[in-house]
Amino acid sequence: LDEQGRLGGRGGAVEGLDPVAITGADGGFSLAYQDPTTEWDISIEARGFARRNVHKLASGGEGHTIVLQRGSTLRGRLVHEGRPVPGVLMGIAHTNRDSAAFLGHTTIGTDERGRFAFENISAGSEWHVYAVMSTVKDRGATPVKAIRVERDGAEYNAGDIALEPAFTLRG
Repeated sequence: LDEQGRLGGRGGAVEGLDPVAITGADGGFSLAYQDPTTEWDISIEARGFARRNVHKLASGGEGHTIVLQRGSTLRGRLVHEGRPVPGVLMGIAHTNRDSAAFLGHTTIGTDERGRFAFENISAGSEWHVYAVMSTVKDRGATPVKAIRVERDGAEYNAGDIALEPAFTLRG
């Protein structure tokens, strides 16, 4: 705890605190810590919903209601020389890397037509879309494509993302 009674060690595990809380059928959950604290910063993930970070929740007393949004869908297609590229992992990462705001990254594979779809993407943020290098092999690389996701429940199209020649830097 710091001098204001807040937990230290943002962005990492805190000794004495379970790193995961599982909800009951009603969506309720509890967090417990071995020492007194005045507030919580938490990151919430739930299947079928967009990730969310919540800050400065007062501890003790009454519970809090935290509403999750469904999020948006981002679709696109990976191509090489105009042809679809199946079986490659595409990644999406939140562009805001501030530890209090970062919503993480996730991957999904392209289908037989090179298509991919990320679901439940948090709205009101910019995301980077890219091909995961280890799955592209010798076909090249993709430039990172920035996509602004404005509205919850909306569909966004990244269009065709083309593999381009890549280089290896050693030294």
